[in-house]
Amino acid sequence: MQSIFGGNFEDAKPLSTRLRPQKFVDFKGQEKLLGKNGVLRKIIEGKSLSNMILYGPSGSGKSSLGEIISKELNYNFETLNATVASLNDLREIVEKAKRNLELYGKRTILFLDEIHRFNKTQQDALLSYTESGILILVGATTENPYHSLNNALLSRCLIFEFKPLTRDNIREILIKGENLLNLQLPEEIRDVILD
Repeated sequence: MQSIFGGNFEDAKPLSTRLRPQKFVDFKGQEKLLGKNGVLRKIIEGKSLSNMILYGPSGSGKSSLGEIISKELNYNFETLNATVASLNDLREIVEKAKRNLELYGKRTILFLDEIHRFNKTQQDALLSYTESGILILVGATTENPYHSLNNALLSRCLIFEFKPLTRDNIREILIKGENLLNLQLPEEIRDVILD
């Protein structure tokens, strides 16, 4: 049953969250990876997802892609943020993933934001769960994974580098925000935001 106040939660979300793309067609930037013929898009649409690390600057679409993956694939989708997650959080997700696999034949994707914040012990724990096929790991990081993640984990993941959004990408998102808020910014303010 939905609460009559459910819209309050939607209204409280930051604008950036409300502007996040829900489908590939809405995604801005990363054309080489996620454009019509992009390799990462083909992997996701072909439902042949394997462990992967997405790295690049903040605001380049890594978390948004995680949400698109959750909608595109009929997999159980779990998220953790490594800045606050513990091994117990990871174990809980693994237990749910095992049950989903045993009872429903449904695989689980773990979207792990800020994966570089996991220490060696936590990364080693991830390794055993991803190796066994219990979880499909999609890690996101702003750090170069070749310096911040252990080699054993890296050797079992595809690595995709996200580039900063172009000025044109940002302009498209800005226009979408103006439309959502039903306003039009003066050109000088729009230029400041784009810069």
